[in-house]
Amino acid sequence: MKPPMLPLRYRALPGGCHAEIVVVVDVLRASTTVLAALESGVPSVHAVAEIEDAFAMGSRGMLVAGERNGIRVAGFDYGNSPLEIAAAGGTGRPLVLCSTNGSRAMLAHDGAIVLIGCIRNAAATARAVLDAAKAGDAVLLQGSGQDGRPTEEDAIAAGAIGAALAAAGAALSLDAEANGAMAAWVRASAAPAAALLATPHGRYLASLGLTDDVLYASVLDASRNVVRARDGVLTLEPRRVHD
Repeated sequence: MKPPMLPLRYRALPGGCHAEIVVVVDVLRASTTVLAALESGVPSVHAVAEIEDAFAMGSRGMLVAGERNGIRVAGFDYGNSPLEIAAAGGTGRPLVLCSTNGSRAMLAHDGAIVLIGCIRNAAATARAVLDAAKAGDAVLLQGSGQDGRPTEEDAIAAGAIGAALAAAGAALSLDAEANGAMAAWVRASAAPAAALLATPHGRYLASLGLTDDVLYASVLDASRNVVRARDGVLTLEPRRVHD
């Protein structure tokens, strides 16, 4: 079947753009961390915006993860680290995620099909978009930003998903921002790790001793899994990336 024509949009910050299908991206690190947590065996991740809400859910038996300014919140079980969070999988307990930017973006799109994407599951996410899309559906690649400012790394990761859509045969109508994100991925694709480490936030995470998180986030299509969000609850939808 011929894929439908899809208007593809990119927005660096949440708000002000409606779409039927939304892919939320916070490659450094919330969307990468969510994927890692679910792949490690965490049954579900619950995105919340406020630290107080995270502690309240933790008091009901959930694990709690997250950060402010890249640093684990005091009293949380984990930070917002995809490598650290792998330890949570063996507990069988759901996880609350409260990050500075990404968890807020994951809550910002009522009424849409919402997927959580990153570089590690770019092709799988693109295929899920195509499976869900109907002719004329708008697709929004939604960056999370950093303290209300656009980030280079989100544009790179969104561009990777856009490129995967094109590679899967999607007929795309790109706006200027989506064109820019695709161009950012083209520049980064030869060396994604170096590209992420060269961004301001990548350098900041490296300064905190979290270089390995950035390297982990940079591996293209390491995962064949899709993350779906429903009312802030994120779950894994295993699937095979089509040849």
